[in-house]
Amino acid sequence: MKQNSKDFYNLSAILTSFSAVLLHSYLTYEHYLLKFGAAEQNSICNINQIFNCDAVNSSSFSEFLGAPIALWGFFTNLALFLILVGSRLTGQKSDYMKRVAYYLSLVIVIASLVMGGLSFNLGKLCLFCSCAYVLSFLTLFFTYKTTSSHLKYVKEDFLLLFKAGDEGARSYLIFFALVPAFVILSDIYAAHSFIPNMDILIAESMLGWKAEKDQSFVLRSGLFMGDPAHPRMTIVEFADFNCPHCKHAAPSLHAFAASRKDVLLVFQNFPLDGSCNPAINGPGHSCEFAKSTFCAEKESKGWLAHDWLFSHQGQNIEPGLSDMTKELGLDPTRFHACLESSEAHSAILEQAKLGENAGIKGTPSIFVNGKLLPGGHLIPVLEKAYQESNP
Repeated sequence: MKQNSKDFYNLSAILTSFSAVLLHSYLTYEHYLLKFGAAEQNSICNINQIFNCDAVNSSSFSEFLGAPIALWGFFTNLALFLILVGSRLTGQKSDYMKRVAYYLSLVIVIASLVMGGLSFNLGKLCLFCSCAYVLSFLTLFFTYKTTSSHLKYVKEDFLLLFKAGDEGARSYLIFFALVPAFVILSDIYAAHSFIPNMDILIAESMLGWKAEKDQSFVLRSGLFMGDPAHPRMTIVEFADFNCPHCKHAAPSLHAFAASRKDVLLVFQNFPLDGSCNPAINGPGHSCEFAKSTFCAEKESKGWLAHDWLFSHQGQNIEPGLSDMTKELGLDPTRFHACLESSEAHSAILEQAKLGENAGIKGTPSIFVNGKLLPGGHLIPVLEKAYQESNP
């Protein structure tokens, strides 16, 4: 009966560690999409201002030794999963292996506590990260129940790592050494897959940014994220809702701004549509979208409209945006009256004029502290500009 109980706990630990592997793989994937401006929409676990996975996943403590914390979590939990499977397959000969699984589970829990504390200090919580933390505690409990020795042999087990024995303990040391090796190699491969020579790109972006002419933006309208009295960094983005590159830039910019309390993000419409942007020759299909963010913001839902428009980019959207009005819970009478108003038209004209005066050549155009920042849709570039901005 006792052995059956230990088998149950061993199987439970295998399931929870494997679940943690899956969660960390998703978080790793999302981290790279945000970091390199490849995300098309916000993470599925972005719920509100507090529960914001993207903000946590792009914060200054989301990496260790240049690699995502989620990637470290993926390989560490994968190692734990393989050890647990091995202990189940080896049966009675697995006492040492079970203790190793318990030690590794304890290390993962300590790391979870540290990361949870950092996330709490940030003021943002990641739902999937929190689930991973819970899984780490469950795995620790289950591995605790599979062995009766616990920390009794920790000194002997540690010394055994450096010896060759019947249980092949030294192989664990080699096995654990492979974790950071796989993390570093995987990170190098992933970074190269998205953008080769990122360091060179960052250096060139900084040189271009510092050489740009200062722009004095008078921002009377638009969408604002963050409200620092004296922001260390102000990001002004000019974008068009029919622009695919703008769609990819939005999640990264939002995540970066949300993860830093002294960053202000301002969205300005620059519709590639001559009917509300004199800088553009010829008609387009963006003016109504631009006006909709202005009108939705009157009901404090401008950012929701912004996200809705990008998520429906390329789709057939009904004139008057009736679907968006319904989904976002906007007052249809008030909203449609605003769309037709001279106030909305003038506001978009003014935003577009700011972009024209700044000499923008296309969208998205991203200004940091009044200067155009090449590659400003990339989080590593934004982070470097943040570091070089005056506190």
